[in-house]
Amino acid sequence: MRHAGSLLFLGFCSLLCRGSDPIQCSPSDTWTSKIGEKSYLCVVISTANATDLTKVMMFTPTADDYTKLVVRGSQQQYKSGNAWVRLVSSDTSSFQRIYQDFAAPIKRTSNVLTAVLTLNNGKVQGITWDDGCYFCGDEDCFENSYWDTKKTTLEGSNLKTCAMPQTPETDDLTIYVVWSGTDSSGNFCKSQSKRFSRFQAFSAKSYITSARDKAASSWDEASQKVSGVISNSTRALLDFKN
Repeated sequence: MRHAGSLLFLGFCSLLCRGSDPIQCSPSDTWTSKIGEKSYLCVVISTANATDLTKVMMFTPTADDYTKLVVRGSQQQYKSGNAWVRLVSSDTSSFQRIYQDFAAPIKRTSNVLTAVLTLNNGKVQGITWDDGCYFCGDEDCFENSYWDTKKTTLEGSNLKTCAMPQTPETDDLTIYVVWSGTDSSGNFCKSQSKRFSRFQAFSAKSYITSARDKAASSWDEASQKVSGVISNSTRALLDFKN
């Protein structure tokens, strides 16, 4: 499936490092990003088990191309305990989000995420997670932002994502990536307009609510018209009898 831009797959055969060692995810310290050219983004997955290797997977999406990253095999790899994910580009890292949450009574997964890479003249200034629960109800919407393995609110307020109950059919970790700011030539990135939060006003929930309200309004209007016809007919019948 190709989704509004590039679709990149990567399995677990990539770079490995232990613990929280600094990660440089670019070819050099002076690398800058240019729209339409190859960029560098590392997906970092860690667990609460100190003996586990932190897995670092490098993707090379095209800058400012709305991209869908799929980490093949992740659902099978992380099915027995908590797992966190963060992104690194150049020497800049995002906060973590919990990907597999096994601490709750119901095992849950936040396996669909969106990240925004902010550039300043091509240099990565920040990586933030797009905030919101656009494909689930309130019962599956939870706060989800971590520093190390502890929750944090430093990145903003609420910071919620959908955390759906685990099923055998649960898909692998999928991350949508967009860019904002300016590239190395001073050109403005445009892909940020495609992130899910920009379509919040047209979400499925809003659409259903809007449709329900319109249906109720139409029903009331129709009822009033029918009542009016009946009243007019009754009056006409009485006038005829008189």
